[in-house]
Amino acid sequence: IGLAAIFFAKQAGAGKIAVTAKSRTREHYALGMGADIFLDPDRPLEETVIEALGGKPEIVLEALGVPGAIAKAIDIVRPMGTIS
Repeated sequence: IGLAAIFFAKQAGAGKIAVTAKSRTREHYALGMGADIFLDPDRPLEETVIEALGGKPEIVLEALGVPGAIAKAIDIVRPMGTIS
C-alpha cells in the first residue's frame, strides 16, 4: 500500500515525498516509486522529517499498521494537516 501511495502521490503532483519504514530493506523500491528521500529508521522520526522537508509535512500517510504508528503521524504532521 505504501509503495503504491508513493507512486500515485508523485503522479498526482505531490511535492517532496519522504518515506520511512521499520528497516531499510524497501528503500530501493520506495525511491524507485518516486520518493525523494528515505528517512533513516534508526533516527528520531520527527527530527528527521523536519530536517528532510524543512518543516512538518502537510500530509502524512500511515501505511505501516503497527501499534503507535498513528501517534507518530500525529506528532509529525503540521497543525491542521492531514493524516490518512
